[in-house]
Amino acid sequence: MNKVHFILTFLSKKGFFSYKPVRITAYVFGALLSFFLLLIFLLMARLSFSPINLDTLTPEINANLNFAQAGIQGQVSHTQLVWKDWLRPFEIELVELTLQKGDRPEWLKIDNVGISLNLLDLLGGHFSLKQVRFYHPYIELEREENGQFSLGLGEGPAEREFLLQDILPLLAMGEANSNLGKLNELSQISVINAHVRLTDAQQKKAWDLPKTTFTLKRQNKGFSISLKLKPQRNGGSLTFSLNHRLGSSRLDASLNFKHISFNKLFESKDLPLCPSKSELTALDGLLNFLQCWDLPLDGKVSLAFNPETFEIIEGECDVNLGKGFLDLSLAKLNPLPLQKGTLIFSLTPKKFTLKEISLISDSMKTHLIGDIKSQSPFILTNFFGSMESLTLQGQMEDLLLDHFDAIWPQKFAINAREWLTKHLHKGILTQVGFSLKGHSEKEEFTLDEFKGSLEGERAEINYLEGLPPAQNVSVQGTFDQKGFDINIFSGTVDVFEVKKGRVQISGLDTGKEALSLDLETHGPLSSLLSIIDHKPLEYASYGGLDPNKAKGEGSVHLKMNFPLINDLRFKDVKMTGIGTFDHVSLERKITDTLSAQLNKGNLSLDMTQDQLEITGKGLINKLPSTLLYSHDFKGQNPNEIQIKISAVPSFDDFKQFGFDLSDYAHGPVPTTVTYLRTKEGENAILLDLDTTPSTLSFNLLDWQKNPGETSSLSLSLGIENEALTRLDDVKFTTPAYSFAGQVFFNENKGWNKIHLSEFKGPFTQTRITIETPSKDAYKIDFKGQSLNLEKILELLKDDTKKQDHPPTTLKLSADVETLRLGQDKIFNNVNGAADLFIQEDDTYWKEVHFTAQAGQGTANKGHMAQVSGGISFDLLPPQNGIQTLEVRANDAGVFLKNLDVYQNIRGGYITIKAQRKNQGPFTGVFKMKEFDALEVPLLAQFAGLLSPMGISNLLSGDQAISLERFECQFEFGDEFVNIHKGVGKSIALGFTVDGKLDRKNRLFSLKGNVIPARFLNSILSNIPIIGSLLNGGDGQGMFAISYTVKGSFDSPDVSLNPLSALAPGFIRNLFQFSDDAE
Repeated sequence: MNKVHFILTFLSKKGFFSYKPVRITAYVFGALLSFFLLLIFLLMARLSFSPINLDTLTPEINANLNFAQAGIQGQVSHTQLVWKDWLRPFEIELVELTLQKGDRPEWLKIDNVGISLNLLDLLGGHFSLKQVRFYHPYIELEREENGQFSLGLGEGPAEREFLLQDILPLLAMGEANSNLGKLNELSQISVINAHVRLTDAQQKKAWDLPKTTFTLKRQNKGFSISLKLKPQRNGGSLTFSLNHRLGSSRLDASLNFKHISFNKLFESKDLPLCPSKSELTALDGLLNFLQCWDLPLDGKVSLAFNPETFEIIEGECDVNLGKGFLDLSLAKLNPLPLQKGTLIFSLTPKKFTLKEISLISDSMKTHLIGDIKSQSPFILTNFFGSMESLTLQGQMEDLLLDHFDAIWPQKFAINAREWLTKHLHKGILTQVGFSLKGHSEKEEFTLDEFKGSLEGERAEINYLEGLPPAQNVSVQGTFDQKGFDINIFSGTVDVFEVKKGRVQISGLDTGKEALSLDLETHGPLSSLLSIIDHKPLEYASYGGLDPNKAKGEGSVHLKMNFPLINDLRFKDVKMTGIGTFDHVSLERKITDTLSAQLNKGNLSLDMTQDQLEITGKGLINKLPSTLLYSHDFKGQNPNEIQIKISAVPSFDDFKQFGFDLSDYAHGPVPTTVTYLRTKEGENAILLDLDTTPSTLSFNLLDWQKNPGETSSLSLSLGIENEALTRLDDVKFTTPAYSFAGQVFFNENKGWNKIHLSEFKGPFTQTRITIETPSKDAYKIDFKGQSLNLEKILELLKDDTKKQDHPPTTLKLSADVETLRLGQDKIFNNVNGAADLFIQEDDTYWKEVHFTAQAGQGTANKGHMAQVSGGISFDLLPPQNGIQTLEVRANDAGVFLKNLDVYQNIRGGYITIKAQRKNQGPFTGVFKMKEFDALEVPLLAQFAGLLSPMGISNLLSGDQAISLERFECQFEFGDEFVNIHKGVGKSIALGFTVDGKLDRKNRLFSLKGNVIPARFLNSILSNIPIIGSLLNGGDGQGMFAISYTVKGSFDSPDVSLNPLSALAPGFIRNLFQFSDDAE
């Protein structure tokens, strides 16, 4: 057998142990120690090849992993003794430790659990834990209803809390703690590369946390903790450390960053660990706050605080920021993109010193310094709660305006912030400098001083929602806690150039933020109209102007004031704009066929939030004119738009507007045209014409107004859907005639109704309504005090003035007090209606009903019989082709004179009854009774020769012969009148008449007898048997003179046969002229 000898030379020397038993004891101890070391060496050599199986312990271990109350069952697949390294030569390892909870077989899974025992205690027969290490544990955390994650191990109070001072003794060594049991002997606990999964069964989601390594080193009267996080798929790490000695009032904490981005620590973006409103009130708040940063960090943050009071003792930070997005939600700011940056600060109990914040992006540089002071030490759990004062100074270069919201705190001047961040875009703030001072009082921060300056370029400003933005704006200005004062040096709105301007924002300190804008601009009129044509203005569209057709150039000085509120309405905007434009060309459509064109105009513009007004001069439709354009927005004026044009055209110029008045007017006419658009969308055009210098004429009335005679015409053109629908408020005045009324137009652009509510002229004052129910059909109604048709009748009688016209249907009605047909030709209380048809020179009367009064006298029959001077005229419509006429007049003389039929009749009454068939001539009976025939020299001559009573007894003093009656049968045609059996009788005379009147050629062809001494003749005629032989028949007499009338109406040829007076009636025909009167 080989033996190993251990020689302890320092024990073998004489003089060291001189006593032999002691030496023997030393040898024995040395031999045992050598043997133990040899065993250790051999064991380590064995373990270096492979672990030693300890599965005999596995059943016992599994039995102790059953936690029935929590519903957890644990199991170890293998137990072995392993050698890890020289510091841990012997370690009991539990392989594949799995905890099952309910129906989840791998609720908690750990690849390996290493347990190191205290060797000396073990040799002494005492089982003592030294270290425990968990390798690659798989931990699944459940999300509870309150949103917190829990392992669910065991059961306890629902909301149990642990104070830090209660936990610290458990973490340190040196004092026995019955709560820890065997764990009290552990010097180190490690969790190495843990895989932690968070699950949410309700949302059916799961998230993997970073690789986590946790180490707790327990020291005598103290401990140190290290927590290291590594992203699953990205490089870098974050190490959190805590160090503490029991009994000490100081706890040291630190964060070490090694190119780590908190945003990359978690694989899923669905993990809601980053709060929407971070508040830095505790360490976990700091972690939450930093977790929102999407940029890599390098450096260290250290902090010392009292674990009982959480008062800060000291701290410092020196961290470099890489490329990414800097979360500024703590300052109520939006994320800021960075290329790199630096954060350096230091902490003392009562002062936070910001030594440097340096932020650099692609085009921006920011540098900030400042400090926060406190009357009492800062508290970690409420860092800003004890803040007394704050100072901050900063410089920025090339800040993108799109990131302007990143530097404006969300709770400062909220309305102004929201408006500016919403309406400022693009562009760069090339230089920004500011300083800030404030203090805290009763947990409220008060800004004492805030001021600075800025310069910017290429900015885009949406000054009013809907309008084109101002672009490429260059600015320079100052600001303070009350507002901004910014000068504008250049920019454009559309293609309108901003020459200079000023923007002032006020009220930041009062909460009533407002903006004032003052701009001086220059550019083309088309661009200005295009700008103001956008909503909410739409000035050009409302005004009917097409910006694309506008020409001209000018300047506008614009001022705007409005509150900075998100729901800004146009009525809240106060605005003024004053401008001038030269060489203007504009076009405005009035109707489908009518438009107004302005050329070579010089215009002035005056605009407010309530009204837009344009004035100037130019050529409108080639006429020199003045222009006034007014657009009301406020609603106080019923007319939303008003355009007034004044010019002096001639009536020939009206042809270009679709009005040909050459038959009625000539010469110059000063004219004002006013276009109106109401708030209800209705359109109207007012025309005011001063016709004093014009020549006016109307052939129908044989009237003419000469230049210099005062006259005027005004009217309103009603426009709907860009079409002329009516003429309203038509008023025409001259020394002779005047009228007022309306004209209405149909969809075919022709008039369909003319209503003159008042028509005045010589002997005329009436209302006239003319309608066209269909083509070439008219309804004319007269109603009023008086109507004079003298000139119209004269025109109708004049064949030289007749004009060709298409076949026309007329329906006439009248209800007037006085109808005048000429000098002393008056009808009173006229009421009638007529329906007639006119074709070429022919007039066909379909139906007439007419009542009136003229003269005096009454009759025995008819519905007008007892009306003094009553007249009735009834022409009935055809029945079976037969048309009936009945006329009655109670004063025949006045009736016939008024109709210009016969002037030499006085008194009497007339009855006419007739019929016609198929529009042929009328045939009927004419009767006139009890009338005087005036100035009849032929009848008077016969009476003087033959009457035994003498002429002086037959004629009255006024040379009138009274007749009892006259009646005849007649046939009345368009060109002739045939008279049959005409008989006239009086006490002195009698006469008969037969023959024809040629109306076309105006010729007489009549014959008859004049019977003097009618009384004697009547006695003889009544003798039985011989009476009829003596008088020659009805209406004849024993003594009569036959006559004939031939020739023209103007100069007839009257012939008498004196011998016929001596012949009895039955032979008198022998003595009549041989020529046939027919």
